[in-house]
Amino acid sequence: MINKDMVILDIVEKHPESLAVFKEYERRSGACICCQSLFDPLEQAGRQHGIDVNEILLEINMAIERCGIT
Repeated sequence: MINKDMVILDIVEKHPESLAVFKEYERRSGACICCQSLFDPLEQAGRQHGIDVNEILLEINMAIERCGIT
């Protein structure tokens, strides 16, 4: 599963279904997280964009589980 120390690029590369979650948070924050923080760990990107890391982490992991990929 995904953790807060993983780099966003690694997350979307291994789990493309996570892109839908990032897009939703981009819509909420008004910033392109994947553009501006692609090489940052999820926790750092969360701080930069005012995102609750635990919330996005939960949503990403749920998206992965729905696809049946671990």
